Amino acid sequence: MENEAKFPYTIEPGNEFSEHWKNIESVKIFVGSTIWRAPKYYPSMAASIYNFKVRPDDVWVVTYPKSGTTLTQEIVWNIVNDDLEAATRIPLVKRFPYIEATSHVSEGFIEDGRRTITDEEELKEFKEVIRPQWKILEENPNRRFIKSHLPFALLPPSLLTSGCKVIYVARNPKDAAVSLFKFRGRSAPPEAFEEFWDLFQNDSHCSSPYWEHVTEGWKQRENKNVCFLFYEDVIRDQKAAIRKLAGFLEKDMTEAKVEKLAEHVNIKNMRNNPAIRGYGYYFRHVLGDDAKVKFRKGIVGDWTNFFTSEINARANKWIEENYKKTDMRFPVKFD
Repeated sequence: MENEAKFPYTIEPGNEFSEHWKNIESVKIFVGSTIWRAPKYYPSMAASIYNFKVRPDDVWVVTYPKSGTTLTQEIVWNIVNDDLEAATRIPLVKRFPYIEATSHVSEGFIEDGRRTITDEEELKEFKEVIRPQWKILEENPNRRFIKSHLPFALLPPSLLTSGCKVIYVARNPKDAAVSLFKFRGRSAPPEAFEEFWDLFQNDSHCSSPYWEHVTEGWKQRENKNVCFLFYEDVIRDQKAAIRKLAGFLEKDMTEAKVEKLAEHVNIKNMRNNPAIRGYGYYFRHVLGDDAKVKFRKGIVGDWTNFFTSEINARANKWIEENYKKTDMRFPVKFD
């Protein structure tokens, strides 16, 4: 109870969704005039994450979901550690923990695992899946690499002043929504995308509101300890992105190492890298054990394959309205 009192914002249950979208049910967090959305089981860890002790040598990657997070994590970790062999052997979820990961894990999932798992290795893996990642990070005596989809407003207040390195990646809303649709709605028919887009535009998804999330990152672009990237720029020129990140992280890289890392994070190689897949148990029982779930296409503009002219007109109006509130502009055309 004492720890809970340290969380300064009110949390309330979110809305019920249709059967296709049960897995995006969220809670509401009231921060000033903004109502943030977080995963359903976030309340139990809200205070622990908000009060998490940030260290000056931490490296964080913060994004709205499906905005090039995994790609950025892999690039960043390898720039700092310069060990491509370890990057194919040690799971990314261990090298670069997702601090609020267990906010997605239900009691039913835990009970089912405890009741049904008999394989010793799988049981060990399961126990790692359900252990709060913020606790694992607290116990890590070495330099820490931390992933989050939470907005800055819900992360430790010292994050942007501690001297640690923060990389924020923003992806245009149309492609982010399509990628999220394919990730969250694997069993949903294509025609369900319209309902999904309505939920996205109306800020019903976890980590929403979308525009507040990305503009929070944009406002920190002049902070010397924040590197703001557009996903579209990273995809169009990965070598340039690697060089930019290396400079930000104060690491010298030869052109040969830049080439090797760019090849390592090529989407085909990422799909085939077992260390990227994460915990097998989690994938089999939550995500369906499909590598394409994590790495679909890795391109810019795939939204054109999903948006009808009617959805696109609504989306463009929404984007135009939000562009009036910020000088941030995505390096893409929305026509």
